[in-house]
Order: sequence, then structure tokens, then C-alpha cells
Amino acid sequence: MPFAIEVIAAFDRDEPTYVLDVVSVVESVLDDPRQILYAQQNAAKGAEVARMKAEGIEYEERMERLEVVTWPMPLQELLEACIEPYRSRHPWVAEGPSPKSILREMLEGGDTFASFIRRYRLDRSEGLLLRYLTDAWRTLDRSLPDDVYTEQLEDIVEWLGALIRATDATLLDEWARLAGRPVHDHLAPDAVAGLQTGPPAAWRTAVRTAAFGWVELLARRRYDALAERSRWDVARLRSSMVEYWAEYDSIGIDADARSMQYFRLTDEPGRWMIEQTLVDPSGDGEWRFVASVDLDAAMLDGAPTLRLEHLGPPPE
Repeated sequence: MPFAIEVIAAFDRDEPTYVLDVVSVVESVLDDPRQILYAQQNAAKGAEVARMKAEGIEYEERMERLEVVTWPMPLQELLEACIEPYRSRHPWVAEGPSPKSILREMLEGGDTFASFIRRYRLDRSEGLLLRYLTDAWRTLDRSLPDDVYTEQLEDIVEWLGALIRATDATLLDEWARLAGRPVHDHLAPDAVAGLQTGPPAAWRTAVRTAAFGWVELLARRRYDALAERSRWDVARLRSSMVEYWAEYDSIGIDADARSMQYFRLTDEPGRWMIEQTLVDPSGDGEWRFVASVDLDAAMLDGAPTLRLEHLGPPPE
């Protein structure tokens, strides 16, 4: 953690990726949940094979390219550049950071615990994921200096705590038994005092983060990944974007594209409606997607999940 704190101290709190980058640095100093990372790696290889086959790349070249495909590693170059000078001042540090993107991927994809388990077929690793998320929650909530926290980061900590609380706590007890610890000594966040009468305010930050994660998937034409999150199939997503790509050659994902002027959340009875405008190179601003959040289902899941309703220019 001292290394993570030193890296985070150099970040600009006003950068639009600040919160996600803090999450990535914290994840890099947590223990590696190998089964989960291997599942992410296998999924990445599967997607890459499908892409290369579609491009007509020969088998031998496909196998060669797959050797370098691994699980997502946000900030890998930055962390590797920072660890050596840190070691020169702290020579007793043996292990370096281990970049990974489990919590960050859940945030950017709008995942619940259950949807992440389903996507990577981690039914036998539920306890491992829950322990990892709980360690991430503890670290984000208790181990960083006060000046690191922003309102958005505090929202993420609250979102993660609610997600853990909504998950079967007996998984933590079973993990404790396997580790030889008393079953009451689990690390789940304390239950919320009183009754929760509505969606936590922090969920708005989580929903906005997930919506822009969808923008980034569209910008990279990762329809396979978006299909897993949006409940639309790949063919429908691709056909919906044909006219966009015929007119424009990119979708903005810079700091300006992340601003609130392109995002709108509307409260409706029992649901939220989200509208995210796609920033095109010409500045026309005609394309957007509309998604909904079922609030009753979200309260049960402990986290909001976006469901795609419309993708394209506004219906006439």
C-alpha cells in the first residue's frame, strides 16, 4: 500500500479517469485471484480468435498472437515505470505490482456480482470473488489518505459495500472456515443501519461510470463485450451502428466526452432512464443510447444494472 499511495499521490484529481485509476492502482497491490484472472484471459483469447478468424488470419499466426493475450492490465506501463525508482528507495520490497481489472471491469460494465459470475462461468469461484471484492472494499475504504478521496470515489466505495452486503454472506463464512479463521471474522461491510427506502445516491456515479464504459466498447467496436452487458445480441448492435460508421470514423472517449453534458439520468416510477450521447468527430451530437435500470431488481442485487433500450439517433 505505501507504493500504491505514492503512485496515487501523483494523480490529478480533476482528471476524468481519476477514480478508475485509483481503483486500478489499489487492485494492483491486492493478491491475485488466479482463477478469475485465468477466466478473463480465456475470454480475451476467445474474443481475439473470433476477430482474427473474421479477418482471415492463418492458424499459425493466430496461435503466435495469442501467446501475448492476457487478462486486462490497466496502468501496466505506469506501474512498471514507478516500481523501480520506488525499490531504489525501499530495497526490501521484493514483489512488484500485479495489474488487473476485476473491480474496474465491474464498474465500467455495470456489473452485479451475479452478472460477473455468469459472464466468466465462475460458479465454483464465488467465494474467491467475494473475498477479493471485500479486500478491495476494505482497502479503498480504510487504507488511503484523506486527500485521495473525492465525492465520486466515496460513491464507488458505497456502491461496492452495498454490492457485497447484497451477496450471500455465508460465502464469506465458508471462506473463513477454509482459511482456518473463525466464521464470524469475515470482512464484509457492516449492515446498513435502518431500512433502505430507495436507491443509494452513490448508484448515480456507478451508473454514469458504466454508461461511459459502454461508450468505450462502442468506440472499439467490441460488440461481443457489449452484448454480454446490454441484453442485445451482437448482430443487433452491429446493425444499429452501421449508419454511424458510414458517416463518422470514431467515437470520442476523451475528457470532454466524459463530461456531464453528454449524460442524463431521469427518475421514473420504479426505474431510472439513462441517456448517453455519443461524441462524433463533427460535433453533430445526434447519436446516443438510452438504457434503463430496474430499481427493484437493483435493490435485490445490491447494484444497478443497465439494460439497453435504444441505440441510434432519437426516434422520430
